[in-house]
Amino acid sequence: MPITPTSRRRGSIYLLVLVTVSTVTVLGLASLSVVSSRRLESESVGSVMDARAAAESAIDLALAIMNENPDWRWSLPNGNWRSDAPLGAAAYTINVVDPDDGDMANGVLHPVLLTGEGRSARARSVVRVRLEPEGPFEGAFAGIIEALSPLSYWRLADTSGSKAADVTGHRTGDYRNGVTLARRTSLGATLVPAFDGTNDFVEIDHGAKFEVTQGTITFWFRADRTGQRAGVFSKDATGFVDGGHLDIYVRNDRLWADFSSKTDMYTLSTPKIQANTWYFGVFTFGAGTQLYLNGSLVASSPVSHAMDKNKEKIAIGVSLASSAKGSVSPWTDPFPGSICEVAFFGTQFTETDVADLYAAYPPPLRMRIVSTSWERIAD
Repeated sequence: MPITPTSRRRGSIYLLVLVTVSTVTVLGLASLSVVSSRRLESESVGSVMDARAAAESAIDLALAIMNENPDWRWSLPNGNWRSDAPLGAAAYTINVVDPDDGDMANGVLHPVLLTGEGRSARARSVVRVRLEPEGPFEGAFAGIIEALSPLSYWRLADTSGSKAADVTGHRTGDYRNGVTLARRTSLGATLVPAFDGTNDFVEIDHGAKFEVTQGTITFWFRADRTGQRAGVFSKDATGFVDGGHLDIYVRNDRLWADFSSKTDMYTLSTPKIQANTWYFGVFTFGAGTQLYLNGSLVASSPVSHAMDKNKEKIAIGVSLASSAKGSVSPWTDPFPGSICEVAFFGTQFTETDVADLYAAYPPPLRMRIVSTSWERIAD
């Protein structure tokens, strides 16, 4: 029987082991490649889902910002509101533009295009929708005030001309120096004037009906800036004259009311206010004096005040504290922004009256998504 050499047998064993090891290695690498591929695929799917969720969250967040800040058209830019803001493992960008003319501030009823972008790792998702106002809703502004029998009521919602209509017919005012009329606003979509902060104001002659021992002044205002002194409502003149003067103005981020007797000046002020924000101001006098902001009493004085000796003119949008007796000249402190719904009453409102009046005004316009406009433009 032939005998196989030992060296040849060993060579065969080595070859078999080498082949076996190579096969196992190849199979192992193939298995690792499959696992890695599946892991990458899983991570990719997760990133895509994160990016989509971030884009849709950007849309929801933008709507929430609009609802919480009715003056977003003036206080936020036409463009990016947030850029690559972190959201979990992703990041989002909010972009809002006016498709009509690129100016969100010049038309409260203009639609806007809202784009939400989400990014996660290499994944990117972009969603775009069109928003339109739910209004317009003028509400019952005029009806609410008229039912309370004001002495005069200047809505300042005039669309043209130089006259500021008095709803009661008592004292029509005059727009001075080119007040911009009929600007749309988030305030119930009513029309308001825009004062340029340089020389615009409304001049109103004195009337015997204004000579009262008790009363209430109501108004809405939104200042472009609140640090510098700016007149809101003034029935005043330099010195004390016969007493009963009143000057309401914005200064140092507050609303102030100066009122006087024949010999003394008294002042009330509100907590801090913000620029580009609508506020409802009310000053009441008679049995003490009170200053309200957005329906709440914020300052008061036990000092009684009467305007029965005050025969000065009224100005809206400037101060008459330095003017000559019986004149609006020289006026000072022009107001930058909008003032509207100004009413003068011959009765002193209570806290409940003021709270009810504020609550009765219609809410600011809200924006809604046009259902057919939803579009995913990148994924």
